[in-house]
Amino acid sequence: MRLEKCWFCSSTVYPAHGIQFVRNDAKVFRFCRSKCHKNFKMKRNPRKVKWTKAYRRVHGKDMTQDSTFEFERKRNKSERYDRNLAENVLKAIPKIDKIRLTREERHHKNRSFLESIIIVYIVWISGTLLSRSWTHSNATVPALELTQPLELRSSQPNPQY
Repeated sequence: MRLEKCWFCSSTVYPAHGIQFVRNDAKVFRFCRSKCHKNFKMKRNPRKVKWTKAYRRVHGKDMTQDSTFEFERKRNKSERYDRNLAENVLKAIPKIDKIRLTREERHHKNRSFLESIIIVYIVWISGTLLSRSWTHSNATVPALELTQPLELRSSQPNPQY
C-alpha cells in the first residue's frame, strides 16, 4: 500500500482518497481534499498559506532538517523481500518516532523561548523610542538573564533579528 503526499499541504493521501490531477505534460498532482485542489486551481503558493506544512517550515514553526526525515522519504527503487530486514524495520519504527517527537518538543521549546526574548526586546525598544530622552548615544540593549541554556544548532535556521 503506497501512501502519497498531498502536493499542496503535504499531508498523507491514502489509497482511494483525494483527487488526482494530471497536467498536459503528464505531471501528476495529488490532493488530500477539495480544499487543497481549489487552492491549487486558484494558483496559490503553499508557502504563503498559513495552514500548510510548507508555510510552517519556511517560517521556522516546524523542524526542517533532521535525520529522522530520511526514513519518510519516497523511494522508487524496489528491494527484494527479506524477512529479517522487515522485522528490524518494524522494530525500529517506534524508536524513530520517539526520537523525532523528542526533537520536535525541544524545537518548539527553543522556539517559544526565543520568541519571548524577541518580545521583551521589542517592548524595550518601543519604550525607549517613546521616551523623550532617547538618543543614539545612550541607547544600550539591556542584559537578559537566561533561565535555560540557549541551544542553536546548524540544523535549525538562524533567526534574523
